[in-house]
Amino acid sequence: MVPPFDDPPLEWVPTSPPGYVRVRIRGDRKHNFSEEFINEACCIIPVGGHDEIYLSRLKLLKIQEAHVLSRIPSVQTDIDKNFKTFGGFHGRVELVQQGPVQTLSVHYLAKSLEGSSATTAEFEQTADGALALTCTQWPSMAKDWATRDRKWPTRDVVRAVVEAGCHVVPKSYPGEGGDEHLQWRLSFSLAERTLAHCFSENQRKLYLVVKKIWRTHLKEPSVLSSYHMKTTMFWTSEKIAPHQWRKEMLGDHFISYMDTLIGFLERADIPNFFIPENNMVSHLPSNDIDVILGKVRHIRKNPLEYTKDVSTPSTSFSMIH
Repeated sequence: MVPPFDDPPLEWVPTSPPGYVRVRIRGDRKHNFSEEFINEACCIIPVGGHDEIYLSRLKLLKIQEAHVLSRIPSVQTDIDKNFKTFGGFHGRVELVQQGPVQTLSVHYLAKSLEGSSATTAEFEQTADGALALTCTQWPSMAKDWATRDRKWPTRDVVRAVVEAGCHVVPKSYPGEGGDEHLQWRLSFSLAERTLAHCFSENQRKLYLVVKKIWRTHLKEPSVLSSYHMKTTMFWTSEKIAPHQWRKEMLGDHFISYMDTLIGFLERADIPNFFIPENNMVSHLPSNDIDVILGKVRHIRKNPLEYTKDVSTPSTSFSMIH
């Protein structure tokens, strides 16, 4: 019997740090799961005279990986058969498992053309997939996000984000105290997509600029990720009214973005946009953070030097700081 959507058989239990949880099978819903599933995909923990059953992220990821790997030979056989019969492109299928994300890639090799000028064309196509559980309600640890004072986004967008909910993904805290077996992370990817779609043209321009600067100047040492840059863009946008996103003010907003990022790095705390108590760089070495801080400060002092070669012309940035 399939349980009703408003009465889910799973519940999450908050852990430390904020934003991470364990996923527990409700005691009154154990009958919805087979003994085989519980034995192969769960961990049983004695608590106060009874057993609690938690989904094991590590076991589930291994099951997922094994399932996909088992399918690759048949896919490869079909590709080889099609190539032998019709020619064209020959593909080699590979799987890379990185945490909760699976990347399936097909490396294509074209048949060489006949003649002295024959060439071989190569390219690769990839597809990412991730295991995720849907939360039926907006998480209580993110309830303040829905009501805090802000200039962006609009109330209607906030309402839509909350109604869409979030997910739990099999990703444990990477620092000391993380639990690779039982810890999962709250994911707000749907909410982030909704917010990104609400960006104005000039917001998108600024985001493209800072992403290009990150790729070119801020990837080493490995402190800032693309996600950190996006999160900082959300925090910056929240402080700026929509009517202020005019072309002639992009320079001011670039400085505001850099000041926000500098403040985060000075405190060694990049707060999650939905759960600010979740410091997303708490596990990183302070020395590496200091190196990146120095680089960001230099960009802040010399903005035209770093924006002149990006896709948005520096002439659209009125740098008065």
